[in-house]
Amino acid sequence: MNSSFQSLIDFFDATFFDTVTVTETHSGYTSQRVSNGTSWQIIQLPTADTVTYQQRELNIPACLGAAVVMITFVTLIRTFFRAIFGR
Repeated sequence: MNSSFQSLIDFFDATFFDTVTVTETHSGYTSQRVSNGTSWQIIQLPTADTVTYQQRELNIPACLGAAVVMITFVTLIRTFFRAIFGR
């Protein structure tokens, strides 16, 4: 790709998408079987796993703003066209 096209793609990527960091914590219990020499006993131990990752999300306000600008632009062009050509 040429650099101007890549620059345009980078602009839209930076404008309409956000990178967010998500942290999820899952907690619960795990069971373990333990022997005391003559018998077995099941004990439950608490667990907590934390996972952090990044994901890309659509920037809704930026998309809505772009839609408003495009609709306004088309409306103005149509109004000027009708004013000039009388249709």
